[in-house]
Amino acid sequence: MIDDLAQICFLELKSKDNLHSNLLSKLQLFLIGEGYHVMREYPIDFNTIRRRTRKEFVKLGYIDIYAEKRNRSLLNYTSSKELNNNSPLNIAIEFDSGNLLKYKSIEKLLQSGADTCLGIVRGKSKATDLTSLNIERIREIKIQCDIDFNNFYLIMICNNLLLKCF
Repeated sequence: MIDDLAQICFLELKSKDNLHSNLLSKLQLFLIGEGYHVMREYPIDFNTIRRRTRKEFVKLGYIDIYAEKRNRSLLNYTSSKELNNNSPLNIAIEFDSGNLLKYKSIEKLLQSGADTCLGIVRGKSKATDLTSLNIERIREIKIQCDIDFNNFYLIMICNNLLLKCF
C-alpha cells in the first residue's frame, strides 16, 4: 500500500503544472479506490513550538489528506499484524513542495491520530544530505512531542526515495 502511494508520487513528478494539487488528487483517488473515506484539508488542533522564542502553543492547522478505512467494524476481525502489513486503518499525508519537510507538517502528522503518516517533499536530485536533514527534523519533533510512533514514511519525489523513518 505505501509502495503504491510512493509510486504515484514518483510518476506525478513529470507533471509540470500544479504538482501539489494534482498529486493530492491522485493520492485521494487511489485511497478511495482502496476503500478509504478521504478528507482533504482535514482540520487539526496541534501543539507547536515557535522556533525563535521556543514558546509552545496550540494551533489550528490542516492536514493535506486524512484517510480512514471504511467499514472499521469489519476490521476488528483482522489481526493487527495483518492490518499493519497491508492496509492501515488511517493515513495522514502532508506534501511540502520544497526540499525539506516543514516542522509544522511533521507536528501535524505526528499529532493527527493516524496510525501511518507520509511526509512528502519534492526533494532535489543528488542531494543526499537532504535525506538526513529530513530524518533529523522528524526525530527532533518526535522527541519534542514525546510521541512513541513507528509508522512514519518520508517520500522524496526527485530521488525516487521511500524511507520508513520510524
